[in-house]
Amino acid sequence: MNLDIIKVPQKKINPQQDPWDCDPQEDRYMIIEKETKKIIDNAGGHGFKSFASAKKAMWYRFEGGKQKTDSLKFEATKFWKDNPLIKSFVDDFYMYGFKEMARGELSENDLISNVKDKFNITLNKKYLKYA
Repeated sequence: MNLDIIKVPQKKINPQQDPWDCDPQEDRYMIIEKETKKIIDNAGGHGFKSFASAKKAMWYRFEGGKQKTDSLKFEATKFWKDNPLIKSFVDDFYMYGFKEMARGELSENDLISNVKDKFNITLNKKYLKYA
């Protein structure tokens, strides 16, 4: 499927839309099939607010993004289940280092290096989202 993103005035997407809902002059984006110009996704009739959000939706739905995020979530969940001591260490790091992280004195890279020093395991930064 050969897809493209086009810019469309809001009035053309949903002419019956309540004027208080959004600015009718605001441009929106839709995902279409290049050859047939058929609308594939228009964000439930409202259009995507930005090109970036349309691109992200296209990646997630049509370019394997959902499978990639699901496989990462599965790997991370398995890692945390197999390493409860590391999970506890990470939870404590976030709990006791919260203020320092907010002030920029500590970062996730510091956490990863502490895990490496203490457990001799290189922690995937993407796994922290699922801790």
